[in-house]
Amino acid sequence: MKTVISASSIIILLLCFACKKTPTSVIDPLAIDNYITDVMKFHHIPGVAIGIVKDGALIYEKYLGQASLETKETVNEKTTFQLFSTTKLITTVAVFQLIEEGKIRLEDLIVKHIDDLPVHWQSIKVKHLLTHSSGVPDFVRYGDELSDEELMALLEKDSMLYEAGDRFRYTQTNYWLLTKLIEKVTLMPFEDFVRINQFRGEKKSVYFSSNSLEEKENRATRYFYNNKEEKFLKSTIDNGRRGHSGNGLNLTLREFIKWNDRLDQNELLLPKTKKEMWSAFNFENKKDDFLYGWANYIINQQKSYGFSGGNITGFRKFVDDDLTIVFLSNGSKVAAHDILINDIARMIIPSVYKKKPVLEAEVIKLVLSGNYKDAIKKYRTLKEENKEKPLENLRWNINGIGNSFLYSAEGRKAVEVFSVNESVYPEWWVSSASIAEGYENVKEKDSAVFYYLKAIRNNVTNEWNYNDEMLKKLKELSPSEKH
Repeated sequence: MKTVISASSIIILLLCFACKKTPTSVIDPLAIDNYITDVMKFHHIPGVAIGIVKDGALIYEKYLGQASLETKETVNEKTTFQLFSTTKLITTVAVFQLIEEGKIRLEDLIVKHIDDLPVHWQSIKVKHLLTHSSGVPDFVRYGDELSDEELMALLEKDSMLYEAGDRFRYTQTNYWLLTKLIEKVTLMPFEDFVRINQFRGEKKSVYFSSNSLEEKENRATRYFYNNKEEKFLKSTIDNGRRGHSGNGLNLTLREFIKWNDRLDQNELLLPKTKKEMWSAFNFENKKDDFLYGWANYIINQQKSYGFSGGNITGFRKFVDDDLTIVFLSNGSKVAAHDILINDIARMIIPSVYKKKPVLEAEVIKLVLSGNYKDAIKKYRTLKEENKEKPLENLRWNINGIGNSFLYSAEGRKAVEVFSVNESVYPEWWVSSASIAEGYENVKEKDSAVFYYLKAIRNNVTNEWNYNDEMLKKLKELSPSEKH
C-alpha cells in the first residue's frame, strides 16, 4: 500500500493507490494532527498509531508518543500493539471463511463440532457465539490460573444466563468456544489458521499473546492509569492461550491496513459473505443491536461497522463512504478510542463536516476542564445531531471520569461530572445510579435515595442484576423505609 505524504500547511486533495479510484474528499492533515495531539494530552495517552483509508488509498498514517514509558522508545511503523477485543473481528472473519468453504454453517449446533460440552449448552448454535447471544456465563470471573478442563468443569455447574438467542450479553467464553470449533474443523492451531489465511503467514509483525507482560521486540507496553497513585502502571493481564481468539492478536498498524485492504478487495471473504456478516442478528428480545461479530455504529447519520478493544484500540469501516479508520494505542487515563474514530469521521465525511458538527472530544475537554455548563450545552447539541442511537461511548467515558474522581476521594467533583450525563440522558439508569453513588459518597442521603430509586425504575430489565445492589444500598441508607 502506498502512503501519501502530505504538506501540513494546506488542505490537499489526497492521492490514490495505483489502479484505484481517486478519493472523493479532501483532508486537512494539520487539523487532524492538532486534534489527535489535543486528545492525547487531555486523555493522557502514552502512544498511538493511526491510519485512515479512503476510497482504497491510505490517506493518513501517523505515529505519536511512546511505546514504553520506561525506555522512552517511541511509536513507529514497527511497533506492535495488542488489539485486545478488536481481535474478535479477525476471529469472526476466520469463522466466515469456514462458512464459505462449507465446513460449518451459522445454524449448526456447536455440539456438532465441539466435544464434551455441558448438556444445557446443547441448543447453542454458531450464530449465537458470534452475536454474544449464547447465554453461557463468562469465564473471566474464574480467573486465569485454571486449566481448560478445570474451567469447563466450573462452567458446567453454572446455569445458562438466558435462553440462546434471546439477548446480547458480551462474554469471552463465546470466542473461546469459537477457537475450539475452528481447531476441530481445520485440524490446525487457531493461530496458524488465522496467520496463513488472513496475514499470508506473517509472524514477526503479526503474533498472538494475551500476556501483557510478555516481552517481544517492538511491542508497545500496555498501561493502565491508577487514579489513586495518579500514574500509569504496567498491565499484568494474562488470559493465556484461551484468550487468543478474543483479545490476543498483536500487530503493526501497517499489517492491519494490509488486512483491511484484503478485506476490501474480497481476498478474505466474498461480497455476499461480507454482506451476511454485516447483517443484523434478530434477537428474541427485539431490542439489542449487533451484527455477526461486528458492532453497528451510527455517527451523524453515517453507519459504520467495527469493534474496539481494551478501551485502547478500535477499527471502524464507514462502508457507504468507503472510509476505514484504525486506532491503536497502549493506554489512557480517559478512554478515547471510539471518540477519536467518531470525530475523525466527522472531520472527513463531506456530508458531515460541511454541517460543522460538534466533536465528542470537545465535550470531554470541557468536562475535564470543569466547565460543566458548556459541556452540557455541547453535549445536548451532539445528542440532537445523533438521534438514531445514544452516544454510548461518550456517556460511558463521562461516567468513567466521574468514577475516577470517586476513586480519588473527590466525591463532590464526581457528582458534578455525573450530573452532566444526568442532564443529557436522564432516562439512562446508569446516569442516575452513578450520581446516587456520588451523593452517597458526600453524605447527602436524601439525594442518594432519590437517584437510587430513579435508577431502579429506569433499569427495567435489571441489567447486570444491579437493581439488587441498589436495593441493598437503599436499605443501608434508609433501613426503616420499604423499597
